[in-house]
Amino acid sequence: MKSYLGNLGTVLLTGALFLGISAHADAQQAPPASQQPMEIPAQYPPPQGQQQQAPQNDSGAGRVSYIHGDVSTQHNGSSDWAAATLNTPVVNGDHISTGQNTRTEIQLDHANILRLSDQSTANVVSLSRTQMQIQIGQGLANYEVLKNNEANAEIDTPNVAIHPDMGEGSYRILVNSDG
Repeated sequence: MKSYLGNLGTVLLTGALFLGISAHADAQQAPPASQQPMEIPAQYPPPQGQQQQAPQNDSGAGRVSYIHGDVSTQHNGSSDWAAATLNTPVVNGDHISTGQNTRTEIQLDHANILRLSDQSTANVVSLSRTQMQIQIGQGLANYEVLKNNEANAEIDTPNVAIHPDMGEGSYRILVNSDG
């Protein structure tokens, strides 16, 4: 035990010496303060004519978090259907389909979960931190909203659009196969 603590002390002392030498070398190479660019604190607004740019691509990704049976996905821009596996990513434009006697769960973000029963289809139109739009073509879907939800969600069916804006809760949507 004493040799272990002795070796640990040597490693820590060597690391401290290395960091001290490294910091000393960096201090010698840094330009004088008068030549360094001045940083503007984040609390000040941008100068006139310069607007802060919002991120252009705010798209998110979900994942298939549960599978029971045959679940297929069709990724955006593809005409091929592939068997879904656990943790298959789900992004904008992806389609999900469940077979007979099948269930799946798609975790859309930290606060929204979509569960599909058998013989169901869903299309993820948009998926971001603040905006979600999902189309249910047929079947039984359960949309769960958990605590701390930031997204403005819309669930579209052939006849109606549902906006679960009431905070946390569970929304059951049934779309007959005839639309």
